[in-house]
Amino acid sequence: MDSLERLENYADMLGIGTYPVQNEDLNGFLVVQDGVKAIGYGSALDRTQKAMVVAEELGHYHTDAGDSLLAIDHNVGRAEERAMRWAVARLIPFDKLVAALLQHPANEYELAEMLEVTEALLQKAMQIWQAKYEFFYECDEYVLVFMPLGYYIVKTGQYMIMQPAEDFYDDETDDDLNPPDPNGFIDLAS
Repeated sequence: MDSLERLENYADMLGIGTYPVQNEDLNGFLVVQDGVKAIGYGSALDRTQKAMVVAEELGHYHTDAGDSLLAIDHNVGRAEERAMRWAVARLIPFDKLVAALLQHPANEYELAEMLEVTEALLQKAMQIWQAKYEFFYECDEYVLVFMPLGYYIVKTGQYMIMQPAEDFYDDETDDDLNPPDPNGFIDLAS
């Protein structure tokens, strides 16, 4: 069962129908009115995008007080942010992110694919976590470290430092023939 199926099952448990809508300009919407609860999403979206839209609309269902369609402009941004935070927590829990990072994806595209999310949602998740935790987030035996050029996963209890890759190279030597660990870590414990 993929993310979209899980989210649709969850919505069904809440009594919310999920429906594709034939509109190329539409990503998604939530209707809760007169006993009707429905999420519509653009039928042209791929499954990963549909899952992201359904998760965000469920986020509106759980976090919005009142009708966000009628909210004044400065509140709409806050409602969208709350809904996105809910979607991120549902689609990319920290343990799932750690498991994917430990498989050493080559890039964000691969990581997003492993997590069954879009790259845009993955980037938004990192922005949300970095805004909340600033430099790192620790959970159980792992620490997610936020850096200006990306993020790293570190197992706690190991003495490691991060050093930008360019610091390892010197134009006058052949050090570039032996590049550093691709994760940017030096294990000081060994």
